[in-house]
Amino acid sequence: MAEIKEIFYKDVLKYENELKNLINMTLLENYRELYTDKLFECFYESLIKYSLDGSAVLLGAFEKDQLVGFQWAHERMFLEKRRMHSYMIAVELEYRNCHIGSDLLSKLEEVAVSRGICEIEAICKANNPIAVNYHLHNAFLIESYKVVKNCGSKAI
Repeated sequence: MAEIKEIFYKDVLKYENELKNLINMTLLENYRELYTDKLFECFYESLIKYSLDGSAVLLGAFEKDQLVGFQWAHERMFLEKRRMHSYMIAVELEYRNCHIGSDLLSKLEEVAVSRGICEIEAICKANNPIAVNYHLHNAFLIESYKVVKNCGSKAI
């Protein structure tokens, strides 16, 4: 059973390679058609920035001192209510279906409640039924649908 604990900037530096691999894997799974090295660098630089300024809530799943999964979240306001936004969750392939994702989410809920936050939200790609079903299985409800229209060559 993996140990779930909050991680901080010093841990981000210590587990840099593992975090980069997890972020890279997640981006490829969810944004393969848009993936570039620049996209990856942007996500990783944001992780560094927000872990350094303390606005990121970072949780790690450790198996014998090896980082095998992580969750990245942050607080936000929505209709005058504080929410915890689950920005990214990633678990190494060989550790999936071992309840690590659910354990990370349970720990995030503890952190949220300790901060007086009663709601956690997440956005899932419509073409990722595994992520959608994971959240529904963990008591999330579908609140809204995000729709996007491509204006193509009409843009200035």
